[in-house]
Amino acid sequence: MRVFRDLDLVEQLGSGIPRILEFYSRDCFTFSSNFLRMAFPTAEVTPQDNPSYAPQVSPQVERLIVVLDGAMSRQELQDTLGLKDRKNFINNYIDPALKAGAIEYTIPNKPNSKHQKYRLSDSTPQVTPRVTPQVTPQVERLIVVLDGAMSRQELQGVLDLADRKSFSNNYIKPAMEYGFIEYTIPEKPNSSNQKYRLTETGKTYKKSLMK
Repeated sequence: MRVFRDLDLVEQLGSGIPRILEFYSRDCFTFSSNFLRMAFPTAEVTPQDNPSYAPQVSPQVERLIVVLDGAMSRQELQDTLGLKDRKNFINNYIDPALKAGAIEYTIPNKPNSKHQKYRLSDSTPQVTPRVTPQVTPQVERLIVVLDGAMSRQELQGVLDLADRKSFSNNYIKPAMEYGFIEYTIPEKPNSSNQKYRLTETGKTYKKSLMK
């Protein structure tokens, strides 16, 4: 539009399409009576293409990478991380880390072996240990008030929060993602008798908050 040219926001009118065509073929454009569709090809970057490339991993996988020293079994890793729920550990720590290529089996041909252990792979992303992770004020409040095993209703009451959805999204879920809290009935997360308690990591972090 002329107004952009007058404001010196573009070099010249109508230069966009010619510039695009310098790098992409006309096959990227599809015209119809009502709209113009543009589809541009992209290249997937892999560690082989770019050694400095590091995949994005979750906070759980980052924690796993930080504590994994040499070859460690599932139980050793859970104990180190202060996690009791095996299913949660596998789904949110081990499986994503294996999928990202951050860790590998010590017995790859027998993934379910009782002697199976895990070790860092050659393509493990560089992770800076989070001695004190960036935790929201909401999660810190939750950690401080959580005493023993408490239900959602009890926690909301202590924190004086009425909105269940907001409490779940801003308090419970982030706290669980960082491994600060865990279910008392992990095999039934939606149980009416479900409660929450601090993990060993959560207890340690609570002590640092109470100093």
